[in-house]
Amino acid sequence: MRIEIYDKGDNLIASWDVDLDTCERFKELSDEEVILEVATGIGVSLKNMGIELSLNGIVNEWGRLRVCGREIVLEAGNSRL
Repeated sequence: MRIEIYDKGDNLIASWDVDLDTCERFKELSDEEVILEVATGIGVSLKNMGIELSLNGIVNEWGRLRVCGREIVLEAGNSRL
């Protein structure tokens, strides 16, 4: 199973594999909660590399998010956070 992030031009900008337990946990979350979880994970990783961005700064670059086959389309200018 995978998490995939696409930009507003529908270009794949990031993807990684996740285990079945992670997918099961994401199935129980709302779209907004999934977006927040993924953005928070990316934010922590970036911070560990010395880059600080707000969650909105991260999510505003996304056009859609696919998490374990579930697709979430982000509205232009609306990060849902």
